[in-house]
Amino acid sequence: MKNKLLNKNNLNVNENIALGLYNVSKTFKGTFQALDNITIEVKKGEFHGFIGSNGSGKTTSIRCMLGFYNDFKGKIFLNSIPSTNKEAKRKIGYIPEVSDFPKKIKTQEYLYYFACISGLKPKVAREKVALLLKEYQMDGPEFNKSPYYMSSGQKKKVMLMQSLINDPNLLILDEPAANLDPAARVDFYEALKKFHEKGNTIFISSHILAELEKYIDSYTVIEKGKVIESSTIAQKNAQQQYNYKISINKNNYETFSNLLKSLKIKFNLSKDEIFLVYLENKNAKKLLLSKMIENNIELELFDKNKQTLNEIYFNSSKSE
Repeated sequence: MKNKLLNKNNLNVNENIALGLYNVSKTFKGTFQALDNITIEVKKGEFHGFIGSNGSGKTTSIRCMLGFYNDFKGKIFLNSIPSTNKEAKRKIGYIPEVSDFPKKIKTQEYLYYFACISGLKPKVAREKVALLLKEYQMDGPEFNKSPYYMSSGQKKKVMLMQSLINDPNLLILDEPAANLDPAARVDFYEALKKFHEKGNTIFISSHILAELEKYIDSYTVIEKGKVIESSTIAQKNAQQQYNYKISINKNNYETFSNLLKSLKIKFNLSKDEIFLVYLENKNAKKLLLSKMIENNIELELFDKNKQTLNEIYFNSSKSE
């Protein structure tokens, strides 16, 4: 069945798109172009990584989405609703890189006030806050204080709870793991994973790519205000010329090369590994492995050739 399209001001917007930026540009002081005609689509239910160097336009893009800047050119839709419409903000959550907390308001009160601002009635707001505090294990007496006096990891949890007060289906995060120690980062990302597994959408910018790739399923690379590449991890790896890699004892290189030629398997011999164009076929794999045994070829690794997020980022940046 074809996806239903929504027409918003002469722009067809797919209702399965949680976040859409279309030909968005933003200029500061009439001279500095922070965003240059960028287009990004994030499908509902995706965990999307937004990556780029400092000054690439990540934070400006996010601030345009959230309404910090309304003088951008182009169109932005949140859950198929124009971002300039206040209704677009009702089902989104936001976590900035840094947040300042009032010193004299305790965590429970702080979250309660945000729940009321979100439109919850006082009784429902208190129940919602109590559930969140319990879920994120911050309901003990040691947390009966302002988040201002908490650790960086605890502050991020408070910000996460704040962003979830209105039961959003789209969470937007700008460098949320900055200044967190390794244990706190894992704890935070696992909380995001739990939110994502409920079918919700996450759009996150981060510099810690090795960590990010454990969770995301799609990504956008932005540099100098321009989108360089936007895809899914699966699509990117499907485009690999050589989709498998093998490591063997180097003494067997010549024998193995001759074997691959006899089986008409395309390959590329690198310094440490051999990359293959290998069909997803169990019988073909069994045949190759049996031939390797017959020829006494010592196998050390046989795996799919997947690019890391670091490789994807640096390769795309080079092609700019």
